[in-house]
Amino acid sequence: MVAAGLRGTGGLGRGLGGTTRPYERAGYNQRYTEIVKTAVSMPDDLFRLAETTARRLRVSRSKLYAKAIAEYLQRQQDDAITERLNEVYSRQPAKLDRGLHRAQLRSLGKNDW
Repeated sequence: MVAAGLRGTGGLGRGLGGTTRPYERAGYNQRYTEIVKTAVSMPDDLFRLAETTARRLRVSRSKLYAKAIAEYLQRQQDDAITERLNEVYSRQPAKLDRGLHRAQLRSLGKNDW
């Protein structure tokens, strides 16, 4: 379960119509971040492992989580691209030049598998 947090205001300091936002009244340091803050629920053992890893890497938990999420999303995007390419290339059978095919077969015969 992920709970949405607060979004920084980019230094503007006031909401629509010039009203003060609740987190500003509570003394929230707006300059600390201009990114979304969230609360994430996870199993205790995963949290402890993340804590240990963050300390070992000498990074904050937030930085560790952000990097892990970014890497996961990049992997998902890469997988989606691969799936689309596989779909495109699977529509027609691959045709290999006969000379190239013979050369490949000859090179396989020289190696012990």
